[in-house]
Amino acid sequence: MAETFDGVMARRRAGALRVPTASAGRRTAALATSGLVALAVLVSVVLLWWNGGLSEAEQRYNAGVELQTQGRLDEAVAAYDEAVRGEPELAVAYYNRANAYAGLEQYERAIEDYDTAIGLSRPLAAAHANRGIAYFKLGELTRAVEDYTRAIRLDPELFRVYNNRGVAYERLGEHERAIEDYTEVVRLSPDRAQALFSRGAAYGRLGQYEQAVADHEEVIRLAPGRPEAHASRAIRHALLGDEEAASVEAGRALALGFDAAMMERLLGDVSGIGR
Repeated sequence: MAETFDGVMARRRAGALRVPTASAGRRTAALATSGLVALAVLVSVVLLWWNGGLSEAEQRYNAGVELQTQGRLDEAVAAYDEAVRGEPELAVAYYNRANAYAGLEQYERAIEDYDTAIGLSRPLAAAHANRGIAYFKLGELTRAVEDYTRAIRLDPELFRVYNNRGVAYERLGEHERAIEDYTEVVRLSPDRAQALFSRGAAYGRLGQYEQAVADHEEVIRLAPGRPEAHASRAIRHALLGDEEAASVEAGRALALGFDAAMMERLLGDVSGIGR
């Protein structure tokens, strides 16, 4: 049964997204990815191969990859443990183990392994981006922003990382910087609706209501059936002073799976504004 409440509206923060890497150093082959549900993330794992055969450590590494892609993260960690004992400089094993630790919400351990992977390999945007997520989850927002910035310098086309940094800036109260990052996501991402929704919410927090309404109207045009569109309608109605219509649209967004706490929080940013 759909939840309803007066004038509820919000934005869905895209949250943190992990970015895959296409290189594992030596002996790389096909990529495999697995989603971590809580963050809607992509974790990159890379199988090793070699015509002359693999070492025992490399075989354990590949076993870890298979386990990780199956979601058996504890077992994957154990396999990567054996791999790095056999080959302490196998950077990709530390990287993948860090991703597995993150999936287990063991963020301190994940950061330790990202540190090692970064130290052993060439500069890797994905490792900085993923370490930034771990810092974010621990509430270390400034360090998260620093890592996201390093990742963007290494690969300026990583729109997911702009999104993550925008979220961190908002948590830090730096809404202007968040808007700049969401604008980059609008430019780079194939899913412009989600980025416009985030940017419109940030405009609302700054009191720039005309820009907020414009972004939310574009979300409605681009993705009329998605939860974000109903949430955008709720925001637009609230900004225009129609609380009853805002409540109806918020209920529709919630029925489609939109996060209720986020909606309530954002409604508070614009309630009573009217136009």
